[in-house]
Amino acid sequence: MPTTVVERYGSLSATGFAKETTFGTPVTATTFVPMTGNSLELDPGLFGPKVMFGQRDVNTFPLYGQYKNAGSLNFPLFPTMGLALLAGSIGADGAVGSGVTGTGSASPNTLNGATIAGATTVTLTSATGYTNGSFIQVDVNGTGPTTTAEVRKITNVSTNTLTLDTALVYAHANGAATKVVTAPFTHSITQANTLPSFTVEKNLGNFESLQFAGAKVNKFDLQVSNGNSEAACSVDLMAKSAAVLATPTAITVTNESPYVFAECTTSFNSQSITQTTSAEVTVENGLKDTYTFNASHNLQFLTPVTLKVSGKTDLVFTSLDDATWGYWTQMTAGTTGALSVALTHPASAGAVTLSMPKAVIRTSTDAVKMDDVIITTLNFDAYLNLSTLQTITATVVNANWLAY
Repeated sequence: MPTTVVERYGSLSATGFAKETTFGTPVTATTFVPMTGNSLELDPGLFGPKVMFGQRDVNTFPLYGQYKNAGSLNFPLFPTMGLALLAGSIGADGAVGSGVTGTGSASPNTLNGATIAGATTVTLTSATGYTNGSFIQVDVNGTGPTTTAEVRKITNVSTNTLTLDTALVYAHANGAATKVVTAPFTHSITQANTLPSFTVEKNLGNFESLQFAGAKVNKFDLQVSNGNSEAACSVDLMAKSAAVLATPTAITVTNESPYVFAECTTSFNSQSITQTTSAEVTVENGLKDTYTFNASHNLQFLTPVTLKVSGKTDLVFTSLDDATWGYWTQMTAGTTGALSVALTHPASAGAVTLSMPKAVIRTSTDAVKMDDVIITTLNFDAYLNLSTLQTITATVVNANWLAY
């Protein structure tokens, strides 16, 4: 199901007018994300063909051509909010064999009868230990859709039959393992050739909304720098259509803090880069907007045709030819290794890890400045791992039990 992203402008707070944004899950109410910018716009493609009428005017016939719905969202990265767009830039959360799992293994049991995809109830051999409001993990991750873990909140217990807050995505076999779990929940986001769609809503003063439907992520950029700034994301989107809503979508607030530089770690070729001063990872999906003759100005197909994953990190210079820190040597030797960027809140409050199994240093530049340390800038490119068919994956650990 499409996820909703809602931006709210001009809401009156105790300190004046605030600029606010919300991200929603596919099934539950939206959550609240402060945003620093939203430039999504509708471009009706107005043009005026030049014609010869014995006059100097060139815009004689103003025409509307291809509607273009595109722009960017800018926001701090939070443990739960905004991560739907990260998942949407890579491919799928909770895909076959890599579903969502919880913490702990209380009240282990099994399914008493197979369940189908879309089921909202499950029957166990014994429901002892399963209560209203607790979380059940159905199945474990493995190969095939019948061994894909899913977590749901229990809304009712009747003998050994449990009612779930949200329908199951996959079928599960008779005898599949179940257990009671708690937060945090682990999301394994894997690469896919198709991308999920979003509905993006700009709430204008809580009066009207401009809603962009069928939006996909063309580019996702994560930046973490030292200093007094939060980890920040910039997301370029394209949408299929836009419409005005007279009644904006209701929003709810999630109280959490964004990640900061002190919570970031980077690693290349199994070596922690502890002298890093900034890190950036960019996922580009090469969206191709396609228009067809179907009596509509809007595009009909929005297809990710290429995938490019790259990164950049600035670090304090150490050596040119050292076996560990000699990045100039590693670049010229074509050294390929695993690259990762991780953000972790203390006390298991949330974590985001971007992993690229094959990465190589494309350029290495040393900046020499008066009255300053030497800073080395490394630009990385990530490549497809043929054994896993993955260029980038992400692991998210947070309080959301449903897949993004």
